[in-house]
Amino acid sequence: MKKSKKIVVLLILILSLVLPGAASAKDEYSPLFDDQVVFGGTYSLDEGEILNGSLIIFGGVITLEEGSFISGDIVSFGGNISSAGEIAGDVIAIGGIMNLYETSIIKGDLIAPGTLLKKSSGAVILGQIISESTAFRINNGQITQIPDIELPELPELPELPDLPYIPTIPDLPSNPVERFFDSVSNALYPITQFMWYMFRTFAVSAVAILLVLFVPKHANRVSNVISTQPMVSGGLGILTLIVIFPMMVILAITIILSPVSLVLLILLFVGLFFGWIAMGQELGRRLNSALGQTWTDAVQAGVGTFALMFLVSSLNFIFWDIIGWGVSVIVAAVGLGAVIFTVFGTRDYPPPPVSGSKEPAIEIAPTEPGVVEEEKPKAKPKAKPKAKPKTKPKPKKKAPPKKE
Repeated sequence: MKKSKKIVVLLILILSLVLPGAASAKDEYSPLFDDQVVFGGTYSLDEGEILNGSLIIFGGVITLEEGSFISGDIVSFGGNISSAGEIAGDVIAIGGIMNLYETSIIKGDLIAPGTLLKKSSGAVILGQIISESTAFRINNGQITQIPDIELPELPELPELPDLPYIPTIPDLPSNPVERFFDSVSNALYPITQFMWYMFRTFAVSAVAILLVLFVPKHANRVSNVISTQPMVSGGLGILTLIVIFPMMVILAITIILSPVSLVLLILLFVGLFFGWIAMGQELGRRLNSALGQTWTDAVQAGVGTFALMFLVSSLNFIFWDIIGWGVSVIVAAVGLGAVIFTVFGTRDYPPPPVSGSKEPAIEIAPTEPGVVEEEKPKAKPKAKPKAKPKTKPKPKKKAPPKKE
């Protein structure tokens, strides 16, 4: 390869970098000393057309039809070249794809490292073909080609013989004692599940009785809100459940506020449990009134909590978990909202009117739970004694004069 050709190619490359142009078609390009530069566009030469210069491609698509002619060189960086015409100079293609058809002629060298070269049998290349397997040596400014070294072919490895078939090991007979215990456990599984369910139900009912015994005023305040404003309590409870979980996650991410997330989780659990017991107490009150009994608040809470848990479990068993979980969420939301309104039963809701208002608060004397106090007949107001009409004093009759 001549040194002058390499210098020309390097000069073309330097000029293309210093004075960049763009050509997307043969009619739309900016001339660069009769050379063409394509940046990611397309360029084509039809039959009989001549380019008096070189062509430089940066990721573009070049098509040279049969009968076209380029008097200079072609330098391509990752481009796609399809040539059926004649190229008087060298072709340098670094990466990309190059197709040389039957009528293609390259009078110079073809340098194509890293390029997918598809050459037809009739294509003519008068110079050298240098591809990926070709190496160069530079000595005193002269570029010389190092001849290819043919490596000997490796011998083919013999095929491995097929491994003998290994029979599967049959299952060992199970121990009769283990089979007996397995059958017994399978038979007793429904009974154990029912006993576990009854234990949980009685345990929660016992906690409800103890809670109402120790803090009766707090439980009554929460159950009263559930009875008077269930919709408002349910809305607040659902909103709290929607907001509190993302809030706890955000707080748990931070190192400083992570204890706050734990505190919120504990308060949420206590609020849900307290609200569930208050819902049971309200259900117990309704049962007490319906059956005409005179149960105390503690008994009402225990019976109502037991009935509530039995109802939810029955819905889970009959309608699978969808309806049961839905009822559980509604009950928990209403109870949680009432707990929040009353601040765990420490305040009345709605709060009593402020002192000094026109309508004084009506005090209701506490009565025994379940006992309906008979209304006493209102005493008729005493009639005021009628005032006696004032009568004018009769004038005294003058005594007649004595006759002398």
